[in-house]
Amino acid sequence: MAAEVFAEHTGTNVSTFAYGITSRGEIAGTYQSAGVFHGYLWSQGELTPIDFPGADQTHPSGINGRSDVVGEYIRAGVHHGFLLTAGGKADN
Repeated sequence: MAAEVFAEHTGTNVSTFAYGITSRGEIAGTYQSAGVFHGYLWSQGELTPIDFPGADQTHPSGINGRSDVVGEYIRAGVHHGFLLTAGGKADN
């Protein structure tokens, strides 16, 4: 099902991984396309990619009840943590 949803929204066949879900059904996770990992937020039937600026890969690992997403991104082989708040502000 998840791969079909991503294919519908991205036009490609991808591998998907879900790492967190809220009581409202919002899902944060990772999808792999062409060998690159990208983050995503699935909320109210809409897919929002999460790609930390300048990152080679982005890996969300959880979401809380306020829809804040946490995870890591990789830039030039170095791992960094991030917090993406529901308002859209990204911190590392």
